[in-house]
Amino acid sequence: MDANMEVHVAADGGGAFADLAEAVREAQPGAVIRLESGSYRLPAPLLLSRPLALVGAGVEQTRLIGADEGYVLRVDGAGAFAIRDLTIAHEGLAAANGVEVAAGEVELSRCYFTGGRRQDATNDGGHGLHITGHAHGVVTDCEATGNAGHGILISEQAEAVLEANHCRENDASGLAYAGEAGGAARRNECGGNGQSAIEVADQARPALERNTCSGNAMHGIEIGGASSATARQNTCRENDQVGIFVVNQASPLLEDNVCERNQACGIAYTEQAHGSARGNQCNANGQYGIHAAGTSAPVLTGNSCHGNRRCGIAYGASAAGAAVANACNRNESDGITVAAQAHPTLDGNHCRNNTSSGLAFTEEAAGAALRNTCVGGQFGIYLNTVAHPTLLGNVCRQSSEAGIGYFDSSGGEARQNSCTDGDRIGIFVAAHARPILDGNVCSGNRVDTVVHGKDTGGLLH
Repeated sequence: MDANMEVHVAADGGGAFADLAEAVREAQPGAVIRLESGSYRLPAPLLLSRPLALVGAGVEQTRLIGADEGYVLRVDGAGAFAIRDLTIAHEGLAAANGVEVAAGEVELSRCYFTGGRRQDATNDGGHGLHITGHAHGVVTDCEATGNAGHGILISEQAEAVLEANHCRENDASGLAYAGEAGGAARRNECGGNGQSAIEVADQARPALERNTCSGNAMHGIEIGGASSATARQNTCRENDQVGIFVVNQASPLLEDNVCERNQACGIAYTEQAHGSARGNQCNANGQYGIHAAGTSAPVLTGNSCHGNRRCGIAYGASAAGAAVANACNRNESDGITVAAQAHPTLDGNHCRNNTSSGLAFTEEAAGAALRNTCVGGQFGIYLNTVAHPTLLGNVCRQSSEAGIGYFDSSGGEARQNSCTDGDRIGIFVAAHARPILDGNVCSGNRVDTVVHGKDTGGLLH
């Protein structure tokens, strides 16, 4: 903006123009319209169709207030626009967004968006800030609070960088990307929202980095549709459901995030979701550190899943994929559990001092466990019902019951495993279990090496 093209507007009409609408109509492209302190009640929605800058005296001093349907302020034109140091508030019962950006390149900084109201019939709109179409935006140091929709929504083919914003207590999510939208969200704080802190849908592909997502009614970050978003170094803490939730056909990269003390899981995949999760810390969650359900097939590598109320990593339904070199310690049930018809590959994981088992395969679970290390707990590897995985080259040490325990009619193969230094038995096989055991080493166990159910004398149940 050309600083020489500056005009002043006063809320009482004492500036160069009678009101803001007149200033917008009369200002030349590139002008800076400086709004003095006060409340500007707009008689109609305000449209910026030529490049302009609206600059207030600060969000506490300068307020644009609208009550009409649609929007309070809309940017829809070619060129560069700027909106700074303003509160944009919608009041009344009409459905409207606070600010809409449909075209152009806009910079919004140090603004406050509030009062967006949704359509009752369609539940559309009601966002504090909506950037859409092919618009480009940079939004920094803004706050979106108390909107009936999202705090900030980026949709269609819009591209936006959202940095150091605060999005709180919106009825939907704090930040949302939809359609084919892109850009980046960095260092934003989103808490107390009615859905998720950050929601990514459809084919949107933002980079989510170093955001803080806490205390939301659903998830910290939700990634769905066919999104291939990336999420790095975000903190998702104390949300009512999941820290990072991946659904539909989404295939994000989740890397170095902290997902802790969420009521359900740190990270969860369901439906046909896939993608990779690397180096995340998923600790002290109400159920699982990481959960894969549906037909999801994520690749989980080098994650830490400690101290969760149930398991470090859990697979259910028909989930597959791979878990490689994860650490799952001190969980209140199993380090890694595979249930239902899940069939992942578990390779090189470390599971220490979990209450029940290092690895557990239940129901009809299959898949493979290769080169895992299980220390402590009741069982190194526990199998029941008709589970039938392949166990190859695992190390099970210091178990209180058995290094490997086959119960019910479980089976599969156990080859070249090491079951040592346990309080009782190296490998236990119940009366109806039918595993193939080959080349396993069972030494240093206090009771016996390999025990079949008919020989236990009630020792194990």
